[in-house]
Amino acid sequence: MKIIMMNRSWTMKIVKPLIAVFALYLMLILATGTAYSANLGESHYYYMLAVLAELENRWDDALVNYNEAIKNDPDSPYLKVQVSYIHLRLGSVEKAIAINEQILKDNSNYLPSLKLLGELYNSKSELKKAAKIYEKIIELDPETTESYVFLGALYLTMKDHDNALKALAILLSKSPDNMMANYYTGLIYLEKRNLNQAEEYFNKTLSINPDFEYVHSYLGLIEELRNNNEKALEYYRKALELNPHNVKVRDRITNIYIQDKDLDKALDELVHISKDIPDNVDVHIRIGLLYMEKEEYLKAIDEFMLVKSASSTHVAARYYLSLAYEAINKMDKAIDELKDVIKIDPHHVNAFLRLGFLYSQIEDFVNASKYYEELLAFDKSKAEYFVYPALTYMEMNKYAEAKTILLTGLNKYPKSDEILFNLAVISEKQDDFDTMVKYLKKVIEVNPKNADALNYLGYSYTEKGINLDEAYSLIIRAMNEKPDSGYIIDSLGWVYFRRGMYNDALRELLRATELVEEDAVLYEHLGETYLKLNMKDKALEAFKKAIKYYKDEKGLVDRVTKRIKELLP
Repeated sequence: MKIIMMNRSWTMKIVKPLIAVFALYLMLILATGTAYSANLGESHYYYMLAVLAELENRWDDALVNYNEAIKNDPDSPYLKVQVSYIHLRLGSVEKAIAINEQILKDNSNYLPSLKLLGELYNSKSELKKAAKIYEKIIELDPETTESYVFLGALYLTMKDHDNALKALAILLSKSPDNMMANYYTGLIYLEKRNLNQAEEYFNKTLSINPDFEYVHSYLGLIEELRNNNEKALEYYRKALELNPHNVKVRDRITNIYIQDKDLDKALDELVHISKDIPDNVDVHIRIGLLYMEKEEYLKAIDEFMLVKSASSTHVAARYYLSLAYEAINKMDKAIDELKDVIKIDPHHVNAFLRLGFLYSQIEDFVNASKYYEELLAFDKSKAEYFVYPALTYMEMNKYAEAKTILLTGLNKYPKSDEILFNLAVISEKQDDFDTMVKYLKKVIEVNPKNADALNYLGYSYTEKGINLDEAYSLIIRAMNEKPDSGYIIDSLGWVYFRRGMYNDALRELLRATELVEEDAVLYEHLGETYLKLNMKDKALEAFKKAIKYYKDEKGLVDRVTKRIKELLP
């Protein structure tokens, strides 16, 4: 935070009378010739020429004449300070600093030079130097109230809260109603998260100046930190009354509305912000994301397209645009945007992941595996990055390729239950029961609460008709983790069936159908259970549903068709 301190407005208050006086004085000098100039002193002569040039904004002429005046009065710190002001106006801050530093070497207590140098150091963000200058000014002139404020503000910027409070407290002890001292003290306590103290000083500031816009905004922030959003909004709205173009306040209001799920009001605020700063692409992105949240995808696309037209290489806008296209099932456009994102940022992880996902959704598993493997080529930071391409290979029945990738991942992540689980799935696909069991046991060892592995192993034992007590225990453990999983309830019903507990089996299988309506295996199990209970009509109905919902369950159609033939007259 820079503190703006430079102010020579006093000069302009006397511009017109000075012009008249100096013009008359110069006429006298010119009329009397060089002898009169000598009597008055060459320094005064050039000084007056310099002041007139300065008043007429002829900075170069002013500089020449001030330097001439100094030649005739080289010990005048006043003239040197005026020269430093001219250098400042000509844009040479470093030159102005150097002149004042030299003045203070010769006259360390010269207040005009100290005050200007403090301002100059602050403008260059040399805050420690500026603070030392203001400490010196206060030592020389303890009654200059603005120096305490500047010093406190400087220490605040440097996060030296103790010294900032000390400087401001001295001023407040002399002048309790100093508005800026109260304001900065409030800011310090706010930074220290002493909200009650901050509120006290901000309220004192408002009692002096009720229209201090920033104080209303900070009081709003205090109420936000207290989780009192309604009160915060009151302060923020007052700040906006004072300045409708305060973007930061509107941003705070927007965040509150988003927290409160009032997306329409949040959008209204963002639209106001976009009108104040129309070229700010981040605002359009935020508007687009809110439209996404509201599922107004076409409006979201419009916002992201505005950013894209302003900056075709804006990665975030292009990525969000792809998500919006995906949401309206424009997969080709979504894929094109993601490909462009990768061209702009070849290591954009989410773009690769999303491309793999989208290609999987349209069952283009070749391209899906391609993008997943391209991601793996530069980023192996997560175990799931090995799982995704393996899953696409499994969809293509390329189990060897899938296994190779997973084993590579397992070498890097030996305790990844996700990798181990999918190795078990592949082993089952390859009819390697023992290896499947080995991997599933390893998953459970790594993560005893992995419901899928517990259920998988329990169901596999049940299907084989082996280890039924252990199978039951595994499935119960899985249910404890996922009590509403229809598939796990189906496993429980099936293990009851295998143990000859047909009424218990029927109860669980019927419960499973309420959660999973279109699973062929579940209805096969239900049909077999009805048969055991001699409920042939219901068994036939269940077997027909199994055929209806069949996908690719190995051997199911042959088994169920045989049952149906047996049941038909």
